[in-house]
Amino acid sequence: MAPRVASSLLAVLESVHGERLAFFRALQVELSDAREIAAVIADDNGYPVLSITRVDGTSSLTVGCVYWRGSWWFATPDMSRFAPARNCPGAALAIKQAMRA
Repeated sequence: MAPRVASSLLAVLESVHGERLAFFRALQVELSDAREIAAVIADDNGYPVLSITRVDGTSSLTVGCVYWRGSWWFATPDMSRFAPARNCPGAALAIKQAMRA
């Protein structure tokens, strides 16, 4: 099922997943200079994710945020961790490279 975007859901998610949402908001800021992609916070079965799409519609990526061994990490849906959540510039660079943005 594709992630859903709804502001009313984000209000509910904030109370449970506030730390994840803060990391996603920071990552959105880091991605904002890439005009080729759009990144929105969405809901995926009760968990916030960052849904990233190329504006030309050629590709998309869903990024999650998982707690692993004492720290938060950005991860792909298959749970592959690719950057510490506290390293938003590094995560943004990896995403831009993957999305060719």
